[in-house]
Amino acid sequence: MRRLAALYPDAVIAGILNRQGRTTAYGHRFEAGRVGNLRRHWDIPCFEPSAAHAEGELLTIKKAAAALAIALRPSIACSTPGSSRASS
Repeated sequence: MRRLAALYPDAVIAGILNRQGRTTAYGHRFEAGRVGNLRRHWDIPCFEPSAAHAEGELLTIKKAAAALAIALRPSIACSTPGSSRASS
């Protein structure tokens, strides 16, 4: 939790913990409030976004390839998340 608190807000941490199947001591799912309570109890500082954590502009795969001056393989360009075809 200490590592996550430095990188993410409480709501995102709650989602991560829930996806990992973790629960509170009473068996409840995590929510932002519960993560915040744990963080305060253990004196863990909260996430503070800064210029260093700024995300920048989102790019498509084609634009990213052009920006990095690399060739884009056709099998990657045509694939979609969850496709059953294995790329080589």
